[in-house]
Amino acid sequence: DKSIRNHGAKAASMLALGSWGRRLRRWLFELFGSSTALDLLASDRFVTSRFRDRLLVELNNVVQAALGTAIEQLDGYRSRRYGLAREAQKLIEERFAEPISTQCIARDLGVSSRVLQYAFRDVLQTNPHHYICNRRLKSVRRALRERSASDATIAALALENGFSELGRFAGHYRRMFGELPSITLRS
Repeated sequence: DKSIRNHGAKAASMLALGSWGRRLRRWLFELFGSSTALDLLASDRFVTSRFRDRLLVELNNVVQAALGTAIEQLDGYRSRRYGLAREAQKLIEERFAEPISTQCIARDLGVSSRVLQYAFRDVLQTNPHHYICNRRLKSVRRALRERSASDATIAALALENGFSELGRFAGHYRRMFGELPSITLRS
């Protein structure tokens, strides 16, 4: 009797998901609280059938309540991360030419760097550092296509767009667009 009661308590504690979990736990304790309940359950097919049906209904209620809560939490995380990614994008646009890091953006938005990275990954499928770099590279490419070789130098455009290391800039540009910035400027 005691081992069955402990088993029921363990099952109920594993399913302790809010009010439905507490309700199921209370019901299991009431049912297994006396040995006559166990004897009745084992001896009568009708009672066994009712027990099974009631247990299935209670378990279904617990699962439905847990799923509803989990879905609500997931929707909340998604909307917060979406909003955070959009706020970070605005901040990046405001400080486009300035040296800006993931830590600076996170600090200004009042979140940790990890939270900001999760938001970018979930919403934009990249991290903040790559987003900033890619955004700047696209801006340089657009400027190179709009200007003639005599109007601007590549170095000046790179510096205007927040790149301070010109050698790395050229390497990033080539990886992203498959050509050097000088080729883009000439074409």
